[in-house]
Amino acid sequence: MLGGLPAVPMIPATPEERPRDRRVDVLGALTVTAAIMLLVLGVERAAHTDADWTATTIAAGLALVACSS
Repeated sequence: MLGGLPAVPMIPATPEERPRDRRVDVLGALTVTAAIMLLVLGVERAAHTDADWTATTIAAGLALVACSS
């Protein structure tokens, strides 16, 4: 279900072919995933740890976001 609507009508009848020269950016996907995890961890643990640990975790997440773009 997508927003209360059945998802079946949104599936295309014929799959579009993906060009062979397009590649998946695995390193970029891993970097963005790690950045989001660090940002969420930093915000979630902010009330339970000291400010230095929180600032370091959030700074590392922001640095990974900057590297991935």
